[in-house]
Amino acid sequence: IILQLADRSLVQPKGVIEDVLVKVCNFIIPTDFVILDFEKNREIPILLGRPFLAMLKSTIDLEKNELTMNINGEMETFKCGHKQS
Repeated sequence: IILQLADRSLVQPKGVIEDVLVKVCNFIIPTDFVILDFEKNREIPILLGRPFLAMLKSTIDLEKNELTMNINGEMETFKCGHKQS
């Protein structure tokens, strides 16, 4: 598969890891990961795909830079990104 990133560049994944158990707060959520080859850089974020975000009924508030997930009926909010001035 070939993926198109937000900057419109194309990348070919190195592989896919399926059915990984991910802990979010106190909850374990099964998900898949697509492995991309990037230069080592602490600023490269984890990209959450639409299926993962939809499964958790997520909302993204760009003004507050917050991601809210509904995990088993409990709302969890995470700060993300850099606050724009």
